[in-house]
Amino acid sequence: MKKLLFLAALVLLFNNSFSQGLGIPSKRGGLGFGNLSKFTGIRFNFKDKDVEKINGINTTIWVTKDDSYQTGTVNGLSLGLPLAMGHENQNGISIGALGVGTTGNLTGINIGVLGAGAGDNITGLNIGGLGIGSGGDLRGITIGGLGAGSGGDIGGFNFGGLGIGAGGNLSGFTFGGLGVGSGGNVNGITIGGLGVGAGGDLNGFTAALAGIGAGDRIRGITIAGIGVGAGEEVKGDHGSMHRCWKS
Repeated sequence: MKKLLFLAALVLLFNNSFSQGLGIPSKRGGLGFGNLSKFTGIRFNFKDKDVEKINGINTTIWVTKDDSYQTGTVNGLSLGLPLAMGHENQNGISIGALGVGTTGNLTGINIGVLGAGAGDNITGLNIGGLGIGSGGDLRGITIGGLGAGSGGDIGGFNFGGLGIGAGGNLSGFTFGGLGVGSGGNVNGITIGGLGVGAGGDLNGFTAALAGIGAGDRIRGITIAGIGVGAGEEVKGDHGSMHRCWKS
């Protein structure tokens, strides 16, 4: 703990003393302190602003409140003490003691003790202690302690302690402790603790304790404790305690 406090104090000192940052042996590479916008090597900064490109190991402490300052790309290892945030894109390994996030894309191994989020797409191995969310697509191996959500498609292995939801399509192996939902199609192996729902088609193996529903068609093996329903067609093997219907 003392080492972390010392590092934070050192970074603050360089930020205050050198507004453009200090690089050893140069401002483009080596060991850097402060807001160096282009750098290759090991870089320490309190709060990143107007970054262009960082290659190597980038360590930050906090994040700017203004999203317009969160620019550029970090390639390599991003460490947050406590937040690994402040950029448009991060590629590689991102680890935040509290959280990991970007205004654009987050690609690689992304681990946020509380959560991970991106304004656009998240791709790779994604672990959020409480949850994971993306404004675009969410693909790869995704584990959200409470849940995971995406404004676009979700694909791959997806686990949400309470639930998983996609604004677009949902495909792969998906487990939601309470439920799983998609505004589009659901394809693959899908298990919802209480229910599974799709705005479009539901294809594959689907199981839920309570009910399963689709706005269009259901095809495959479907098992629900109470019932299965679709707006257009139910086709395949279906089992429920009560009934199977189509509107």
